[in-house]
Amino acid sequence: MPHHEPANQSKNALNQQLDVDFALEAAGLGIWELDPDTQLVNWDQRCRQFFGITSDSNAELAYKKAAACIHPDDLTRVEQAIAWSMDVRSGGQYDVTYRTLGADDGRLRWVRFVGKSYFHPDGRVYRFAGVAQEVTQQVLAQQAVEETKARQIYLLTLSNRLRNLTDSYQIQYEAACLLGELLEANRVGYAEALADDKLVAVRRNYTRGVSNLEGIYRYNDYGPALLASLQAGQTLVRPDIAGDPTLTDSEKEAHAGLQLGATLNVPLIKNGQLTAILFVHYERPHPFSESQIALVQETAELIWLAIERVQAEEALRESENQFRLLADTLPQAIWINDTNGNVVFLNKWWTDYCGIPFELTTTSQIALDSIHPEDSPKLMATFAQAMQQGRGFAVEQRNRSASGEYRWFLNIGEPFRDPKTGHISKWVGVGVDINDRKQAEQALLQSEARFRSIIEQAPLAIGLLKGQDMRIELANEQLFRVWGKDSSITGLPLTEALPELRGQGFMDILLSVYNTGIPYMGHGAAATLMHQGKQETFYFDYTYAPLRTADGTVSGVMVIANEVTQQVLARQAIEASEAKLRSVILSAPAAMGLFVGPDLVIELPNQAFIDIVGKGPAIAGRPLREVMPELLTENQPFLAILDQVYRTGKTYQTTGALVKIVRQGVLTDNYYNITYSPLFDQSGQVYAVLDIAIDVTSQVQAQQALADSEQRYRQLASDLENRVAERTHELQQVNQDLVRSNDNLQQFAYVASHDLQEPLRKIQSFSTLLKEQLDDTQDTSVHDLLQRIGAAGARMSMLIRDLLTYSRIATRQQVFGLIPLGVVIDNALDTLSLVIHERGAQIQADDLPLVNGDESQLSQLFQNLLSNAIKFTPTNQAPRIQIRYARLSADALSKTIRPTKAASHYHQISVSDQGIGFDIKHLDRIFQVFQRLHGKSQFPGTGVGLAICERVIQNHGGSITASSEPGNGATFYVYLPA
Repeated sequence: MPHHEPANQSKNALNQQLDVDFALEAAGLGIWELDPDTQLVNWDQRCRQFFGITSDSNAELAYKKAAACIHPDDLTRVEQAIAWSMDVRSGGQYDVTYRTLGADDGRLRWVRFVGKSYFHPDGRVYRFAGVAQEVTQQVLAQQAVEETKARQIYLLTLSNRLRNLTDSYQIQYEAACLLGELLEANRVGYAEALADDKLVAVRRNYTRGVSNLEGIYRYNDYGPALLASLQAGQTLVRPDIAGDPTLTDSEKEAHAGLQLGATLNVPLIKNGQLTAILFVHYERPHPFSESQIALVQETAELIWLAIERVQAEEALRESENQFRLLADTLPQAIWINDTNGNVVFLNKWWTDYCGIPFELTTTSQIALDSIHPEDSPKLMATFAQAMQQGRGFAVEQRNRSASGEYRWFLNIGEPFRDPKTGHISKWVGVGVDINDRKQAEQALLQSEARFRSIIEQAPLAIGLLKGQDMRIELANEQLFRVWGKDSSITGLPLTEALPELRGQGFMDILLSVYNTGIPYMGHGAAATLMHQGKQETFYFDYTYAPLRTADGTVSGVMVIANEVTQQVLARQAIEASEAKLRSVILSAPAAMGLFVGPDLVIELPNQAFIDIVGKGPAIAGRPLREVMPELLTENQPFLAILDQVYRTGKTYQTTGALVKIVRQGVLTDNYYNITYSPLFDQSGQVYAVLDIAIDVTSQVQAQQALADSEQRYRQLASDLENRVAERTHELQQVNQDLVRSNDNLQQFAYVASHDLQEPLRKIQSFSTLLKEQLDDTQDTSVHDLLQRIGAAGARMSMLIRDLLTYSRIATRQQVFGLIPLGVVIDNALDTLSLVIHERGAQIQADDLPLVNGDESQLSQLFQNLLSNAIKFTPTNQAPRIQIRYARLSADALSKTIRPTKAASHYHQISVSDQGIGFDIKHLDRIFQVFQRLHGKSQFPGTGVGLAICERVIQNHGGSITASSEPGNGATFYVYLPA
C-alpha cells in the first residue's frame, strides 16, 4: 500500500511552500530551470513576465525561443555565461544581468538571472536552475550615476585640457578627440560657417576607422533641411542616414561618400548668426540619447568659450602691443596705473624726459623726484578723488627734466573699464607739455589762429557751433558759401542765422549730438537753403562731431559738410531714365524687350513682344534660348548676333529678316525689321541689349508676290531673249568648254588623290622595310639614301594633297551662310593645338565679325596663315601671333587692294607674326603655286598653301595681301565683303 504522511506533516509542508511563494513574491523573484538534455526552460509566470511573454500560458518554453527575446548586444555574453556555468571548472555558479526585448509587449527590461549547475560525478550537468529578478530601475539609476560621473569627469577634463591652449584649431582638435573617445564615435569635428552662408570649413577633426574630413563642404549636398535647421539654432539628429525618409538618394550618396551612418550636428549661434557646428559621426546607424545630445551641446559651448578666450587674449595682447608701440612713439608722457594708483607703465618719452629708467622698483623715485613739491599734494588729492568717484581727471603740474628744468604739464587720466563687468581695471593717462601756454598767452592765441587757419583753408566746409543754441563760433569760407551767407552771421544762433533750417530736422540732430556726445553722419541729405533771396535744394554728405572740454563735457558740435548735389541729381536722373525706358517699352506699339546679361535673360517684354514670341506672358526672367529653342534647332543666326552685340557694344540692324517661330506647336515663317541696341551701365559696360522688332511679314509677302509677277513677265519676254541667245551661242560653247575643263580637273584631282598616292605609299613602305632589313649594315650611305627616299616620298605625298586641296577649292561649289569668324579661328587653333603646344606659341585675337562665306574654306584659309606664322618663326623663339580686326569703307582701301566683289564696306582681318619675314619685292610671287622663298631644308612645305589662301579669298569676293621686312616678321591682310 502506498505510504501516507501524517496530516500534520502535509500541513507543515504546505505552510512551508506558502512561505516560499510569499517570500519570492515579496522579493519580486521568479524561479526557472533549464533542462540540459531537452533544452526546455521551465519557469514561473513572473519569469515569463520578465521576458514580456503573455500569450504563451505553458510553463515550459524552448531555450531558442527564450533566447530570441534577449537583446542582441547581450546574447553572446549570456550564452557564454551559461556555457561556463555548465563547465565543472566553474563550480556551477551563474550570475548575469542583461536586457530583454519584451516578446509581446515590446518593453525593454533589465533582468538579473542567478542560478547554479548541478553535476553528476562524471562532470555531466543534470540540472541548471535558479531565480530571476527585474533590476531595470537599479540598472538605470546606476547608469545615470555613472553617466553623471563620467560627464562631470569629462567636462572637468575638457576644461583643464582647453584652459592653457592658445591656438583655436588646437582647441577644436583636443575637444573633438576627447568627445570622440568618450562617445566611441568614428568622427568628431568643429566646422566653421563661412561668410557666404553656403559653405562650411572643417579645419581639424578626430577620426577612428574613417577618413579625415578636413576641407570645405556645401550644406545643400546633405539635405535642404540641414542649413535651415542649423541657422534656426536647432540641433539636427540623424540616427539612421540610410533610412532617413527626408533625404533624397543623391543626398544619401553624399553622406555615404563621407562614411556617415548617423550624425549629430549642434549649431553655435552668436549675435544671431550661425558661427560654427560641432558634429559627431558614426559609420553605422547609432541612436543618440538625450544625455549624449546635451553633452555635445555643452561641449560646443565650452569650445566656443575657449575660442572666445583665445581670441580675446590675442586681441588683448595685440592691443597692448599696439598701445605700447604707439605710446613709445608719441612725444608725450603716457602712463598706466593699477586700481590702487601704483604706476605699472611709463612710456619711453617720459623716462627719457626725467632721466630715470622705468622699472617697478623706481616708480616711487620717479614720482618723488620729478613732480614739483608744491604740485604733488594737489595731484595726489585729485587722483584719489577720481579713483573714489570713478571719473576722469585733469590737473596741471610741473615736472622736472633730466637737466633739472621744471616744465608745466597737463596730466589727464581716465579710468579703463572692463567691457563685460564695467569695473575699473586700470587708469590710463597722458602728460601733455603745456609749458608754452603757461609761459605766454600769446602762444595760445597763435595756436588758436593756426587752428582757425587750418579750418579756413580746409577743402571741406567746416564750422564750430557752441552751446545749446548752436551759436556759430567759427566757420570757413566754404561753409559760408554752402549756407549762402557771409561771415557777418558769426556769433549768431544757427536758427537765427539760417531760419530756413527750421523743420528740416538738422537742429534735432545737432541737439542729439550735443546731449549724447555721439557723432552723426548723413549721406546725400537734402537741405533747402536761401541763396541770393531764393530757396534752393542742395544735397550733402555731412558729419556732426561733439566738441569736449578738458573734463569731457560736450561744449559744442563740429560741422563738416561736402556738397554732393551733382552726384545725387545724376543718380536720380539715371533712376528716372530707367523708369522712362520701362514706360517706353511697355507702351510702345512695336515689339520691344530687354535681353539682360550674357545669358540674354528676357526682361520688360511688352505685349507686342509677348505676342510675337507666342509663348505666353511667363517668358520674363527666362533666357531667350530657353524660351525660343527654335533659334537653335532651326540654325537661325540671331543668338550669335545678339552675343556679338553684347560683346562688342555695336548696334545691329536688319530689314525683312526671316524669323522662324513656333506658335502653338507649329513652326511659322515671319519677317521683321530688327534693331539690336546695346545698353551701357555707368562704367561703360554693356549690361543688356534692347530688341525692337517691327512685323513686316505682309509687306515681304507682297514683295514676293510682286517678284512672282515679274517672273511671269520675264517669261513673256523670253521670245525676245531667244534672239539674244542665238548671238551668245558662242559664249555658251566657251562655257561648255570651261565645264569640260573643270570636269577634267576634277578627274585629275581624283587621280591625284588615289592613283598617284598608291605608288607613293608603296615606295614609302618598301623604303621602310629596306631600312629595317639593312639596319645592321655599317654602310652609312645606304642609310642616307633610304632616308632621302622616305623624305622625298613624304614631300611628294604632301604636294599631291596640297594640289588636291587647291583643285577642290577652285572647282567645288561653295555653301555660303553667316559664319562667326571667332568660331573659325577657335577651330583652326584646335587643329594646330599640338604644334602650338610644342612651340609654346602665344596667339591674341580681337573679337571677329560674322561674315557670309563657306566655313570649310575659311577654316583652311586661317589654318594655313596661322601654320605659316608658326613655321616661319625661328625654332629658338616662341611664336607670338596677333589677329586684329577693323571694318573699312571701300573708299579707305588702298588702290593695290582689288576685291573680286564690290561692296560698300569690307572686313579687314590681319595675322601678324614676329618670324623671319620676307623681302616685299616677292609679294606677288608668294601667292603663286610652287613658289618658295626658302629652301626645303630650312622650312618644310610645298609652296601651295598661300595659293590656296588667295583662291579662298577670290571665291569670297575679297582680296589678300601682305607686308614684311626680312627679320621683322610678316603681316597678312585679308579683306572680305561686309
